[in-house]
Amino acid sequence: LNLRESKEAGPKVKELGEQGALVACTAINLEYGYHVVDETLLIIGSKAVALVDLNLNACQECTDVGLQDLAKGCSTLKSLSLYWNVKYTDAGISAIV
Repeated sequence: LNLRESKEAGPKVKELGEQGALVACTAINLEYGYHVVDETLLIIGSKAVALVDLNLNACQECTDVGLQDLAKGCSTLKSLSLYWNVKYTDAGISAIV
């Protein structure tokens, strides 16, 4: 699922999650996507159960809370890109690794 630079990346993830379309998704690219927030990561963590690769580069609105929610559900995640994210701390990173 490529939502790179999408003006509605966060709402689109929410919509796809409600439709059940994230279940088989193995890769999601939200790089520079707009409206990607902690709720977006919660949805991904609870709905994208087959996720292997996630790109959150420059998703500036996400925090440790979102990473912690993501970690609870994405046990198959192998690659996570967090470049240009300034709100994450050791607590969020520790939850995901």
